[in-house]
Amino acid sequence: FFQFLPFTEHTGKKGEAKDAVAMTGKPALEEGDVVKGANIFKNGSDPVLKGEKDYPAWLFALLEPAPALQQLSRNDLSTLSSKESERFFKLSNRQSIKEKNIQLAK
Repeated sequence: FFQFLPFTEHTGKKGEAKDAVAMTGKPALEEGDVVKGANIFKNGSDPVLKGEKDYPAWLFALLEPAPALQQLSRNDLSTLSSKESERFFKLSNRQSIKEKNIQLAK
C-alpha cells in the first residue's frame, strides 16, 4: 500500500541496501498502521496511516523522480514548462561549476 516509505536495512556491503518491500515481500506500511517516531508534538501520539484516497493527489506526485539534465536537454527550451526550465538551468549551472572545479584542480 504505502511502498514509497524507503525503510532500508544495510547489508554491510558498500552501496547495498534492501528496502522493506524487497526483504519481506509486502509493503512497508499498510492502511491503519501506526508510524512510530513520526509524532512531532510533545504530548501527541504517533499518527495512523489513512487510505490513499484520504491524501491529496499532489502528495503522490512528489514520488515521481525529477527529470535529469540529459532528459531535459533533449527537448527544445521553448517547449519546457517553467518548472522544467528552472531545473534545466539549475542542473546545467551545477554541471558547469563541477567542470570548472575539475579544471582548476589540475
